[in-house]
Amino acid sequence: WEECNRVFHEVLIGADRSRWIRYLLGLSYRQLERYRHLAMSLPNPKRDIAEEHRQIYVAAKARDTRKAARLLENHIWETFESLRRLDATEFERVTMRQNRTTTME
Repeated sequence: WEECNRVFHEVLIGADRSRWIRYLLGLSYRQLERYRHLAMSLPNPKRDIAEEHRQIYVAAKARDTRKAARLLENHIWETFESLRRLDATEFERVTMRQNRTTTME
């Protein structure tokens, strides 16, 4: 899943003409990888990430940049919010579980 997600977001970023913006967005994507993994390990029945990606794709394919940007912003913000809602104990528990999974690979 992570590889498909990375390619999907790189294609979206690659459409920007500014090499500097592409660099910054790519750097941000790589730096936030750990937090994405943490967010993906949380139960969130309200969220359908595949559907979020589909909507972003449809807007981008239609060249509706405003809609695609808004959907992408919401997609990223929801990931942030799911982590922000964790209390310190829950964050530590999820982080420990994530570290065990990473070291076992």
